Amino acid sequence: MSKPEITYLGSLYGHNGIVTSIVVGKDSNGEPLVVSGGRDKRLIVWKLNLKNPEANDNKDPEEKTIGKPFKSLSGHNHFVSSLDISPDSKFVISGSWDKTVRLWDLNTFRTKNILKGHSKDILSVSFSTDGRYILSGAMDNTLKIWSVSGEQRHDIREGFRGWVSSISHVKRQDKNNLIAVGSWDQNVNFYEPKNFNYVSSIQGFDYGVVSTDCDDDGDFMFTAEKNGKIRVHKIGDDNTFEAKSTIDVNADLNAISFESKYYSVISCATSKGLMVNKVNQLNKTDFSKLGSACHCLAWDASKEYLFAGFADGVVRVFQFKLDDSS
Repeated sequence: MSKPEITYLGSLYGHNGIVTSIVVGKDSNGEPLVVSGGRDKRLIVWKLNLKNPEANDNKDPEEKTIGKPFKSLSGHNHFVSSLDISPDSKFVISGSWDKTVRLWDLNTFRTKNILKGHSKDILSVSFSTDGRYILSGAMDNTLKIWSVSGEQRHDIREGFRGWVSSISHVKRQDKNNLIAVGSWDQNVNFYEPKNFNYVSSIQGFDYGVVSTDCDDDGDFMFTAEKNGKIRVHKIGDDNTFEAKSTIDVNADLNAISFESKYYSVISCATSKGLMVNKVNQLNKTDFSKLGSACHCLAWDASKEYLFAGFADGVVRVFQFKLDDSS
């Protein structure tokens, strides 16, 4: 397996507070379309300049500016906690501590719908893989499923005894796909994506689950606990889960991202910053950008660029390339 070469390219400046979520789609030219949300209650749509970074005013030669805010989207009256972008990159959804989900039209940059129904802060949002539904999880210990027109279709309460903190999709080759829902009750529940029926769960984590991801084939599940541990499970054909390994990054975790193109590494947003760790060599950090806490991660479609949001209000961008000589 070729080893990825990781380069820090530069930053995006515009948020006034912690960057809590990032999503990346494609613009009309097929280039990365980046939207971020933060504790300044705003979403920012960015205009990127990845190929020709510009020097900025902080006199650090490593710090380059690789884009500027294009549109600022306001409407939430509390922190923006989670984002997702539709499969066609025409819409963005945002969850907020104001207990609402907003559906934004990226052609007009206006709110298309406001989804109301949660009784406490929203922590996680996601489009269904076909873009027909919106999923939201909150501190009211519920998972809700909505139509894009704003109609609540399902209200899943049974099975959660803690905050619903993460939603991800498990796409399985020649098998039934799954929706993975992590909770602070130290479990990950799995649902089928057609009628959202419960399928199975991974139980017995030591701490609240804050983030989940899987490989492209849907064979392995990666689960991040707030206390810094990442558990790796093999997903069986009968939707059973076999524990394979544990990675301890020795820092509070906020998000993780596994990318199958670089099979040996997993990216971690931690209280110390960004860390990139080997999956098969436990507790070994291959690359890091430390200092300010890192809160969120997102890849572009080509899997060349990793965008990371930090507590200092900056989005930092990292380039991954395969070193075929290794």
